Amino acid sequence: SNLDNTGLIAALQRGASRVIALINADSPFRGDERFCSPPPWPDPMGAVTAQLLDKFGYAASGGNMGFYGNNRVFAEDQVFPLLCEFSRLQGEGLPLVAKQTLTVEANAWWGLRGGAAVEVAFVLLGKSTRFLALLPKETMFEIEKGETGSLDRFPNYRTIFQNSDLTALNAGQVNILAALGEFSLLQN
Repeated sequence: SNLDNTGLIAALQRGASRVIALINADSPFRGDERFCSPPPWPDPMGAVTAQLLDKFGYAASGGNMGFYGNNRVFAEDQVFPLLCEFSRLQGEGLPLVAKQTLTVEANAWWGLRGGAAVEVAFVLLGKSTRFLALLPKETMFEIEKGETGSLDRFPNYRTIFQNSDLTALNAGQVNILAALGEFSLLQN
């Protein structure tokens, strides 16, 4: 079996020509200026979540918690302009929102014929220093506490056991994610 956590593949199955892919990664993006240089590019594994890389043919195993082996829908080399843009945005302290027009590749597993052009706005959950600079001091103090604070791992919370309940986030965690989401959209 396979899994697509972004909803992108379902949109492609329906023939969408414009898609917003919300990628709520549990690990932070690790930008690298080498993603912006000519090939050969560095291995993107470990720099960004498998929830993005699998669409470009990387992260096929998805580790021990995912099944991404059949999720390639775009050419492998097309991930690097996206990672370059994310690296640039991260360097400027901006939210990780980048738009790309891509050609869908044939994928029999998901029933995609391939050849269609799709404009995708990729929204990758990540820290924005410009957003952090707008937060009240008390909130920043909680973030800076790390594991002992109520906002540990912000914004890349664990998908399970972030708190004592299996999947629940507390009100403060949800509210700051909502504020980051609003900021991300308003900046783009």
